[in-house]
Formats: sequence, C-alpha cells, structure tokens
Amino acid sequence: MNLDDFKAPWQQRQRELDQKKAPILERVRSRMSWVDQVILRRDMRESVVALMLCAWYGYDFFQHPALLAKLGCLLTVLACLMIVVILNWARLTGRIGRPDQPLQEYCDSESARIDRQIWLLRHVNWWYTGPIFVSVTIAMLGSQPFPQTTAFAVTMLLPIGWFIHWLNQQAVASELIPLKRELASVLDASQDESALVESTFQPSFGWKKPNPCQ
Repeated sequence: MNLDDFKAPWQQRQRELDQKKAPILERVRSRMSWVDQVILRRDMRESVVALMLCAWYGYDFFQHPALLAKLGCLLTVLACLMIVVILNWARLTGRIGRPDQPLQEYCDSESARIDRQIWLLRHVNWWYTGPIFVSVTIAMLGSQPFPQTTAFAVTMLLPIGWFIHWLNQQAVASELIPLKRELASVLDASQDESALVESTFQPSFGWKKPNPCQ
C-alpha cells in the first residue's frame, strides 16, 4: 500500500467536510452582512446629525460676541467632527471579512470588527456624550444672560448623558458580546466534525434596544 491509496479517500473526506462547513459559513456571512447594514445606517444617521450640529454651532460662532460663547461653539463643532471620524473609523478600519475567505479567517476578521464596536460603546462618554456635554455647557455659559437657564439646561443634560451611557452598556452586554461568542462557537464547531451538523448559528443579536449611537 502506498500513499496514492490514501489520496482518494482523503480527498473525498475533505469534500464532505467542505460541504458540511458551507451552510455554516453562509449563515455566518448572511448574519454579519445584516449587522454591517445596521451599523452603517447608525453611522450615517449619527454623522448627519453631527454635521447638522456643526453647521448650527458654526453659525452661532459668528453670532455671539462673547469669547466664552465662541469657544463653546468651536469646541462643539470639533466634538461633532470627532464623532463622525470615530464612528467611521470603527466601521472601516482593519480587515473586513470577504465572502471568499475561509471560515476561520472570516470569523477572525468579523470578531475583530465586533471588538471595535464594543470599544466604541464602552467608551461612549469619552468620545460622544462627554465632549458634547462640556462644549455645549461652555457655549451656554457664554451666551445665556441668566445663570439659572444654564443651570437648568445642565441639570437636564446630565440624566440624558447617563441614560445614553446605560443604553450603550446594555447593547454591549446583550447584543455585541453574545454575537462575539457565537462567532467563536461557530468557528469551534467548524473544527469539530461531530458539531458541524448540529451547529446552526442562530445568534440572539438583534440590535433591538434603541442605541444612542444609531
């Protein structure tokens, strides 16, 4: 018996494994394609709102003579531009899974993209609510003649900022982390012949909660 005798059975076995992996890979790609569309729509909405705020406070910059008000308007414009840049950076940077990639490479790429989205939502106070809160407060301090008005506005902004932070952490815990685990479980199943048939990749990720970054 020589090596050629094992070649045909081995090739047949590889074809059988590829046939079992194909439905799993198709489900993974279909699900991640849908997730990408959700993230894209979120980023586009947030970018449009941020650019509208840029225009609004850019106009106010020339309307208020007080330096403090101008500083607040300028900082708000910069904060809004930072939101646009960070959102699109998290979505576009790094490797993007291609349909023609093997399952392991595809899952690794998509898992890295999910990691960036987790980072984004966990640090929302640093790049989203925090800079906006500080800059808008400075703009109001410089433009409002009555301190009571500014104090009332700040009192309203604080619970809104906390609520946005809470929503993002809920999205991480209930949506993104389970999705990352399911990608890993699909990859593990693809490497285990006994689990290939049972793996169906039915993630709970649905982005059902209203996400302030959407």
